[in-house]
Amino acid sequence: MVIKQALIRIHAKDIESTIDFYEKLYGKKCELRFSYLEVGLELAQIENILIISGPEKALVPFRDTKVTFLVDSIIEYRDFLLEHEAIIIKDIKECLLVQI
Repeated sequence: MVIKQALIRIHAKDIESTIDFYEKLYGKKCELRFSYLEVGLELAQIENILIISGPEKALVPFRDTKVTFLVDSIIEYRDFLLEHEAIIIKDIKECLLVQI
């Protein structure tokens, strides 16, 4: 199991201006941007920043999560967490993401 990157989450009302801000801050372009259709959110990544935008109601379940780990194997990561007495609130599931 390898953690490839840890992402800091930023919740934004206006994803365009937030992307613009972090692109200027880091001097880099947005690397990844997609819609999480199932829950009505739009996400974008600039370096180690993960911007999450959408209606307040859609953001509520995600507000308490402070960091996102990008890993090489989600199954191994889940198993590691369970072996170390972590509580899985929502298990792994497939979802439809549309890259923008």
